[in-house]
Amino acid sequence: MRLVRRLGDEHVLVFTEYVATQRALAERLAELGRPVVLFHGGLSAMQRDWARAVFESQAPIMVSTDAGAEGVNLQFCRHLIDVDLPWNPMRIEQRIGRLHRLGQRRDVHVWNLVAAGTIEEYVVYLLHRKLDLFRRFVGPLDAVVGQPRELGRLERRLARLLARPEREPDAGHRIRQALQELAEEWQRLLVDLEGGDARD
Repeated sequence: MRLVRRLGDEHVLVFTEYVATQRALAERLAELGRPVVLFHGGLSAMQRDWARAVFESQAPIMVSTDAGAEGVNLQFCRHLIDVDLPWNPMRIEQRIGRLHRLGQRRDVHVWNLVAAGTIEEYVVYLLHRKLDLFRRFVGPLDAVVGQPRELGRLERRLARLLARPEREPDAGHRIRQALQELAEEWQRLLVDLEGGDARD
């Protein structure tokens, strides 16, 4: 909330993966007297257009699930806060792509909120490395459509391990192994897209 206050009256796009978190954030922001509009997958096309218009003209804060990460142009906004992060870096890039697109005339600022000293902080570090690697070999990620099935399977496995580490014997080793497999699968994807060895 301190970050939102610091940004003053500027437009701020807040992303979360979960509707329950979205509602909690909206309630907290409303308590601070900040006008908020919600954007989620349950909105009709007309409601989505209305939410976008309200965000641009009346409510400086939009709290969105990933339904707002595709097909919505918000170049009038330059601040994005990721409250929780997806494991897939292409989804993160799609979020950023709502603001950082043709017509954006200012620098876009992105804040990824994570708890310090947790496995989530390490995963964010790995995500940044994957994003940099992908951009270097493929270019902007919002030009890439879809996701290989194997990546989705590995990401779900990693999410299960991180959600309940106490139920997994040797959880730290299993998490490191899952992260390594995920990195290797990304490497294979880059090789396929480049048509050669991505390390060349």
